[in-house]
Amino acid sequence: MTEPVAPKWSWKSFILEHIKSIPGDLRGLAVGALLTGLAVYLWPDQVQSTYAIPVNADGYATPLAGLLRNAARENPSTTYRTDPEDLAKAWVCEAASISGDGAHQLLVQYVDLYKDCFSLDEKSKTEIAVRPNRQSGVMRHDARGWFCKCNNSNQSQPK
Repeated sequence: MTEPVAPKWSWKSFILEHIKSIPGDLRGLAVGALLTGLAVYLWPDQVQSTYAIPVNADGYATPLAGLLRNAARENPSTTYRTDPEDLAKAWVCEAASISGDGAHQLLVQYVDLYKDCFSLDEKSKTEIAVRPNRQSGVMRHDARGWFCKCNNSNQSQPK
């Protein structure tokens, strides 16, 4: 006499049997809840930030002050500053467009875009300073202030 052989057990068949035993309406509810949970989990946490930089009549802007202010609002536990202080009023004589996942990311992208003019010094996770890049020759300073990418051909002297 041969002994009866137990059927093979698997998770897949176990789960399928339990799903089949659930009435159709509840099955649809469970699938809908699962898909909704997955969509919420995968949805981006933040909408991309944009920041409009006002310019004067000649088309010159002082973007750093606003970028630093927005980053500080977004991350109150982090100190954002310029070194020296008057660098926050630096004139940039060139137009640019940037976008990012938050105000801090906008600041980082802006400084990276103008790395010939600025450098970012992250002393710690709670202290970030923007400094002038004096190595490139593109950033200059005089009695009126700091000037990034401003020269005789594109500058009627910002006011």
